[in-house]
Amino acid sequence: MVIGSWAPFEFHAADFDVAWQQLLAPQSGRLSRSDFVANVLLGMPLGFCLLGATHRRKVRWETAVARVAFVLAISIAMSVVCELGQFWFGQRVPSRRDLIAQLIGTIGAIALWFGTGPRLSQILGRLQTAPSRHARFQSLVALVSAGVVVWSLMPFAVITSPVDLARKWAKGGIRFVPLISENASIPALIYQGVVSIGLGVPLGMWAGGWLISRFERPLSLATRALTALAIGFGIELLQVFIHGRVATATDALFVAAGVVIGLQLAVVYERHENQTSALAWEKKWISDPALWWFLATCYFVVIAAISWYPYQFTHDSDEIRTIVSDLKSNPFADYRGSNLRAIFNIARTAVLSSILGGLVGVGAKTIRHRTVQRLASIVAILVVVVAAGVIELGQAFEANHVGAGFGFCARLLGGVAGYLVARSVLGSSRRLQDTASQRRELSPRGVDPAAKAEYLPGMDGLRAIACLAVFGVHWQQLTGVDGNVGPFDVGLLLTNGNTGVAVFMILSGMLLSVPVLRSARRGWSDLSLKQFFWKRVGRILPIYWCCLVGIAVLGGYYTHPKHVADVMLHAGFMHNFFSQTLYSISAPFWALAPIIQFYFLFVLIIAFLRAINRPTGIVLVATFVVLGVVSQAIVTACTFVEPSDQWSADWLGANAKCLQHSLPAHLMIFTLGVVAAWIHVRKTATASYIADVLVVCCGLCVLLFSATQWLKPLYLPGGRYGFPWIPAALAILVVAVPRGVWAARVLEAFPLRRLGRVSYGFYLMHLPIMKGIILGFHRTSVNVVEFPLAFAMLAILVAYVASELAYHWIELPTRKRLLSSMRQ
Repeated sequence: MVIGSWAPFEFHAADFDVAWQQLLAPQSGRLSRSDFVANVLLGMPLGFCLLGATHRRKVRWETAVARVAFVLAISIAMSVVCELGQFWFGQRVPSRRDLIAQLIGTIGAIALWFGTGPRLSQILGRLQTAPSRHARFQSLVALVSAGVVVWSLMPFAVITSPVDLARKWAKGGIRFVPLISENASIPALIYQGVVSIGLGVPLGMWAGGWLISRFERPLSLATRALTALAIGFGIELLQVFIHGRVATATDALFVAAGVVIGLQLAVVYERHENQTSALAWEKKWISDPALWWFLATCYFVVIAAISWYPYQFTHDSDEIRTIVSDLKSNPFADYRGSNLRAIFNIARTAVLSSILGGLVGVGAKTIRHRTVQRLASIVAILVVVVAAGVIELGQAFEANHVGAGFGFCARLLGGVAGYLVARSVLGSSRRLQDTASQRRELSPRGVDPAAKAEYLPGMDGLRAIACLAVFGVHWQQLTGVDGNVGPFDVGLLLTNGNTGVAVFMILSGMLLSVPVLRSARRGWSDLSLKQFFWKRVGRILPIYWCCLVGIAVLGGYYTHPKHVADVMLHAGFMHNFFSQTLYSISAPFWALAPIIQFYFLFVLIIAFLRAINRPTGIVLVATFVVLGVVSQAIVTACTFVEPSDQWSADWLGANAKCLQHSLPAHLMIFTLGVVAAWIHVRKTATASYIADVLVVCCGLCVLLFSATQWLKPLYLPGGRYGFPWIPAALAILVVAVPRGVWAARVLEAFPLRRLGRVSYGFYLMHLPIMKGIILGFHRTSVNVVEFPLAFAMLAILVAYVASELAYHWIELPTRKRLLSSMRQ
């Protein structure tokens, strides 16, 4: 909805009141049916997916009504944001008609869900959790077949008038004679034939599987022929009544040929499914990763050849510079309006790219070695990104095409979707083949079984949001992005993204305290302080030291004794004691010092309570509360003391940097995490909509107060991150997320969960990577900061890939060796 409403993202300053009045003003002129239907379709996915996210099999009618009301409220709010935001982007006008059309689309999506949603949810569930690959494959074929039918109906401009049908016939939109087409070139005919055959194959596989399971006998030649002709001409008959689609007998024959191929594949698949030689036949060639990578390469060549036809590339250097300059000034130059034709083109591009993503996904998942498989998964994502960029770049330099950011996003979305589908189909079977010895090793998350039992749903999603918030701070500092949306200051919101550090500290205090509080019920008899400390610190040290050494070597910090001392202070986590070393090497490194210092303090307090024979959870929590309150009072008192020299200026006064970045200034933040852990351990985690309401309210409060100065007079002097209000809201949010019905499900979504798993490496490496990207583009005379959105996307992608590599090559092996040594 955001892309369809705000593209091509030509931002300009405007007044919020004027935009609101224009949205509510009545529109004159004739209503465009194409735009109306496009906005209806734009509002349908959000309502359908939101209702699916809150789906439960057996609910009372009151709960169902509440779900519908919730979906309508969220959809209306999202539609208002998208329509109102159009006022800040060139070539777009906010319209009340579009808002109504999107609301109608949401209502239609709700009705569609109650008709087809439960069945679709069942198919998707089988696709992910079915015990056999055969069942998952059947679910995938059913989904693809349904997608082919929807494809045939796009762009949903239904013809209802006989006059319009006659006009379509006269213009050549309906052709009953096969293999006869005016002005059709051989490459165009080959392309249409390949696409039609490809659309017919999944339909044939689905029909073959259904017929074999229904009649339980082999398919005769006559049955195959009649089925192929019925499906082929039936698909083309649907396109007769769709405006903008050409219904021809040629396409019907090509689809029928694809159906025949699909029927034969279904017969072969069913024949080998229950045979004893099936596994050997599968291992012979289907499970060969080289085959799937080869198919992916061939498919990329075919797609590139089709996308660049007739290959009239620009060779003049001046024209190339002009094209590059146009892409720099307008990255979304291929935007052609939010109409039905545009939606159809985006869907077609995404579907064609999803096949490439599926092929590389299968190629990555069929690799048996675990470490190589993880590396191949990262390479597969990179292949999808690079392939999308190469194809669009080729279209940009081809005289008959327009390639830019819009097509790149569609190809990237389709490729990633295809990869995820392949991962879902093959992932479970790979886990079922693990041996008992492999299952006793580290889990895929890289933790031991005890830590896996302590895993709280939604925490990875919170980490992902926190590291993106910190990324936003440095992105705003480097690009200078600023602006106002009504009373909300965008620049202030990004600057206050350092609240993400508070999230990390609250999570550290909570996740550190949960196993200790549970062990306190047994008097800490099974708690080893040495193992407890190194298990936590062992995750932080390897990646941090590697990043520190890398930056020190690249930055030449070994050339001067003063710089060497700076590196040593960072290595010992004492760099927050001096203002000169606080941000000297990399700004995000400062937070590691108070976190490690808190770990030492935590272990010392546990040892002290053991020594005085007070191993209870409430005593531990009370100790931290007292220490937190006392330290916060001391920090507040120090802010009112006037400094007398340079050293005291670092620790006294309202602008004392070392005081603001010290452990005493953050101890109360950690204490909120300890209190959150105590509440979590005492209260049984049961799913509740009340927790969802708390998550939404606390999240909105944090966003609201981060983008305004409304609560600043109520902040405690010397308090960090808007203490006590914003940290308290974050602590409530952390406690409520695992107890929410849908909050944990949203935060456990694959992108957030994946980024949250490597959030520590992302936090450490994102700023050096951003500066490296700026320096690299600067050497090519390109100021990438002038394109903040493209710069942000590139920096996030590179930082994520680097974090994944560090996670699999540094963090997991180190933690595995550490856990093995502790067991011995």
